[in-house]
Amino acid sequence: MLLRRSSVVKAVMMSLALAIPPACADDSLPKLSDTERETLASSLAQELPHLDQLDIDLWMLSAGPIIQRFNSNEDEQRQIMAQVLRMSHAYDIPTDLVLAVIEIESHFDRYAISHAGALGLMQIMPFWIDEIGQPEDNLMTIDTNIRYGCAILRYYLDRNQGSWHLALAGYNGSTGRTVYSKKVLDAWDQRWRFTRVTASED
Repeated sequence: MLLRRSSVVKAVMMSLALAIPPACADDSLPKLSDTERETLASSLAQELPHLDQLDIDLWMLSAGPIIQRFNSNEDEQRQIMAQVLRMSHAYDIPTDLVLAVIEIESHFDRYAISHAGALGLMQIMPFWIDEIGQPEDNLMTIDTNIRYGCAILRYYLDRNQGSWHLALAGYNGSTGRTVYSKKVLDAWDQRWRFTRVTASED
């Protein structure tokens, strides 16, 4: 059975809603307080939800053929899908939306680097390591990158009262504009929605 994100994590992300800089921004922005940094770092290290094998198999079957259009490496495909499934349920974000973000951000290229210096699948700015991570965290690794991306995206969703348009703009560092949000939501609608995995109920 897939477990929903814990109330502790939700409280963590809400408590930081006015403190964290956007995912794509320069590293001159104010730093988090020690307490805020420790709290969010703890959320990154939270225990992951249990995944039912049937849900995993269905997820791989539905999402795999689409990911193959962007990334032909089978090992990377499976690692990406597995981590998206784990992290989307840990942070209560639709699995299929995370895939849409990755498509627009990097086209599933784990080594992507933007002109602003954002890294990896979900294009995370390196200053996030100083803010909420550990020095050894490598944003070019699949698991670390997706974990950071989902934590940051959850924060922006909480901050914007569940509005995906506003949350995605914040994540991209384009608050007040709709181009990026529209790209992600269009990809979500056109390619990914039917791959969603819904948490099982007892």
